[in-house]
Parts: sequence; C-alpha cells; structure tokens
Amino acid sequence: MIFEPVIICKDTLLSCIEFKGIEYVHIRKHKSFKDIEGVEGHYPTKKGVSFTPARWASFLSSIQAVDAKIRENEAGHNGQYKQHIGGGIFLTLDNRQINIRRFTISDGETDPIPSSCGICLSVHQWSNLKKGILALHHAKPYLKETTPCYRQEDHYEPALLRQCRECNPYENVQISF
Repeated sequence: MIFEPVIICKDTLLSCIEFKGIEYVHIRKHKSFKDIEGVEGHYPTKKGVSFTPARWASFLSSIQAVDAKIRENEAGHNGQYKQHIGGGIFLTLDNRQINIRRFTISDGETDPIPSSCGICLSVHQWSNLKKGILALHHAKPYLKETTPCYRQEDHYEPALLRQCRECNPYENVQISF
C-alpha cells in the first residue's frame, strides 16, 4: 500500500521513502514551489530527521514517555526528557518543545550536544505527528513490528552492545537507555 505523506504542520511532513531497498521514515520540513505551468508542489529540505526501521522502532518506544512528560508540564511541572534513538539521534523534550535531532561530541568532551541537524515540534505538532504515525502504520504495518537495535539478540552480550555504532555512536562515551 502506498503511503501519502501526512502534513504535521504547514511545512512539515511525515513520509516514508524507499532507498536502496530500505524504507526510511522522514519527519522533514518542505518548501513549496510553483512550476512554470503554475502547478504547485513541494520538495524536502535538509531540516528534519530520517529513521531506519530499527531507529523508528526505538522512536516509537519513546512516545508514551514523551506524552507523560507533556502531561506533567501541563500540570505545572517542568518535566524534561532525553532518549537516545539510534546513531547520534536523540529525542528530547524541554519547555514544551520536542526535538528530534543529531547530537555530536566535541574532542575531549563526554556529553553529546545537539546539532542543527534535526527538527523541533510544538506539542500541537507532536499530536499531529502521532495521528500521522497511525496512518503510516495502517499503510505499512510491518513498521510497527520492527525491533529496535538495542533489543536485537546479539546485543544481550555487553561487549557486543558496546561495539555497536548504532547503540554507541561515540567512541569512548557510553550511552544509557
């Protein structure tokens, strides 16, 4: 079944695109255009994030925790959240902003810091994203059944888990889940 991109907000779409035999889920800003015949369209920009199936599974496992922190914030508590998704991608919640972005580590540092590569969503956009996820899973049900990298069978050995660049993207820095 073909999955038509879902609009999260005016310029942000949830899409699923196959590349070299792997389907990637994208949450990405798009630019609108009109061609010379006046036909409107849009194209993806660099601002956004793409998920391999394993990263998508890891992202899905974080949704309930983010929702709980949003409810805490709405009740007047300042709940923050940070979860490693895979590779250098982290999901964070701070000040009613949900960030999904690549983090980097400078030489000599031990804590990853956010880069400009990624996307920031408001609580309303987060809600729209979750509706889009339902549509995506209806069109591509296998995506909700994928296993996160850190739950793969070979990762039960601590030494093998430490060697995985998806689970531990930074040399000499241990990521906790």
